[in-house]
Amino acid sequence: MKPNPLLQALTKWSVNKYRWIMLVMACLLSISLGCSHFLIPSLAYRLFSELRLTHAQFTLIFVAPTLVSTFTAMPGGALADQYGVKPIIAIGAFLAVISSFARVLTPNFNGMFALMCLLGISLGFVIPNLPKLVSVWFPPKEVPLANCCLYYGFCIWK
Repeated sequence: MKPNPLLQALTKWSVNKYRWIMLVMACLLSISLGCSHFLIPSLAYRLFSELRLTHAQFTLIFVAPTLVSTFTAMPGGALADQYGVKPIIAIGAFLAVISSFARVLTPNFNGMFALMCLLGISLGFVIPNLPKLVSVWFPPKEVPLANCCLYYGFCIWK
């Protein structure tokens, strides 16, 4: 009887001692992206007066990240398969930081909408790749617990 190559690969798994730190960073990234998106409704009273928004424009601003991330999630996952998970997550996090800080200086609806679309691109790069990051950094026996912690981070911001 031949030995199972998958079982041999699982028993030779090297454990990285920084895996829990990576998980905490992934959770914090997920929470910060969610807060950047879902705190917009709490700022509605200021956005309406400062940007002179209509209700339809405010709805577009709020929905833009979700809509754009719907179309960028598959390309983001494909890019992570081709170039690696960490660089794509780093690019997504960088785009989110640019979007978040630039929104403070936005004087009108068009700028705010464009920056919220940029946040949607970053969501499409980061969110589908965080579970891939967990599967790379954790041994197979710890992946369920790590995914549970990661999805708890997703739930905090919703």
